[in-house]
Amino acid sequence: MPARHLPNEEKGWFAAFGVLVYAVLLAFVSRAHTLWRDEAEAWIVARDSHGLASLLHNVRYEGHPVGWYLVLDAFTRFTSNPEWMKVPNYLFAVAVAAMIFSAKQLTPLVRVGVVFSYFLLFEYAAIDRNYMMGVLCLVAALMLMRSGKSIFGVPVMLSIAAMTSLPALIVAVCFYPLHLLPVLCEGEGRSVGQRLGSLGMKRWLVMALLSACVLFSVGTIKPPKDSGLLLDSQPRTSLAVTLVHPFHDVAKAFMPVRTLRVNFWDVGGIDQQAPRLFLLFGVVLTIGLCFYFRQKAVRSFFIAAVALLLMQMAVSRRTDARHVGWIFIVFVLALLLQEVPWFRYERAETSGKFAWRPVLLYGALAVQVFAATVAVVRSLNHTFSGSKAAADFLRAQKLDQGPMVFAPDFVSLPVLAYLQRPSAYYVERHGAGSIVVWDKKEFYGRHMPSRAELQAASTDGLSPVLITEKPLTEEQEQGLGVHRLALISGEIDPDNYFIYR
Repeated sequence: MPARHLPNEEKGWFAAFGVLVYAVLLAFVSRAHTLWRDEAEAWIVARDSHGLASLLHNVRYEGHPVGWYLVLDAFTRFTSNPEWMKVPNYLFAVAVAAMIFSAKQLTPLVRVGVVFSYFLLFEYAAIDRNYMMGVLCLVAALMLMRSGKSIFGVPVMLSIAAMTSLPALIVAVCFYPLHLLPVLCEGEGRSVGQRLGSLGMKRWLVMALLSACVLFSVGTIKPPKDSGLLLDSQPRTSLAVTLVHPFHDVAKAFMPVRTLRVNFWDVGGIDQQAPRLFLLFGVVLTIGLCFYFRQKAVRSFFIAAVALLLMQMAVSRRTDARHVGWIFIVFVLALLLQEVPWFRYERAETSGKFAWRPVLLYGALAVQVFAATVAVVRSLNHTFSGSKAAADFLRAQKLDQGPMVFAPDFVSLPVLAYLQRPSAYYVERHGAGSIVVWDKKEFYGRHMPSRAELQAASTDGLSPVLITEKPLTEEQEQGLGVHRLALISGEIDPDNYFIYR
């Protein structure tokens, strides 16, 4: 959608002001955000790794490439404070906002809607995981492609993106052919061999780099045979549900609206309140999106990337907001491709016709901004996770340095991170640890500790603190000889920390 004809000075001030507002707002949201388990897990894996070989060993069961862990590893070399992990994700998010605001082919309203969308302001920006790093590299690749100086820059950015997450890898693979199209389509009557030969040695070398990074990332993503996160740990669905679920995922990506309650993250969406109506929206959205982009290459990129993402989610059976959000990111990338001269589409006269494309675009962005506003307001006024409060309670009770048992082990992650503590006693491991190993032995063998296991965790005659995610029964408390000290919960994320001694 072409931008309004504004003076260059006004466009510059508009972009600068938009980035400033985004940066300030995100700074407040990031400062208020408390770490969730998955965020802390990446920090602890990086913190407790010693060199690249150790890091690659520790990420075997994580299900993610090593890119984000390498960034965190650099920060853990000078600090053990997990608050520092917010810094790189914040900078990545602000850089993405700056690049989108610089896309002058899009109207100011579209740029505002994209930057202040749910996924780019909250889900990927405020929550510190590996996704925003991939978004940054993909948008940077597109901006380099717009500049025309992209023989090396575009493949390098896509290579880094492929090393951040599986969705980013999928999108990078679908995006790279667009980079080669202008060269391959030059001249008429050339054979396939002549077209491939016209790419030149430089492009073949960087293509080899991209291919190597993709293969390396696939190797690190592929779970070991004894992984507890394989498909047998996920609920199976019927064929009918499998067939309609892609439409549900598309709707969820464009309408991430939560019910009006504090505890909203990844639960309580409108898809659960009116599933049939939500599915109908998904069908209409999917059809509209397939025909939204008039330029054939852009449309092909969008459909291919979304189809592969939907297939990946169907296989993994993981369709939380952070997963389906990549469908919206692909839509944003396709919009930004209008910045690339080779892919620009001159609008035809549409007088007398219903302009459904602006309705779809502005309607989707309005819902995104509304969802982001709700999420930001809630996150500024309510605690995301109870992990920091649990760590503060343990410090206040002078229990933070004594023996500590977590059941199950993954409950420990953000608490250990905030305590900056090297380890605790893991029942499944029968010993001290901090990194959670998601293999089948521990995944299926998690259990409440016995009295003997609690005694094994004792040191210097001190009885351990027991922290669980579910309450103990009276019989369990009596059998273990413990009593509850506190229950600490997050208001937005439903994690619970039951503390006993």
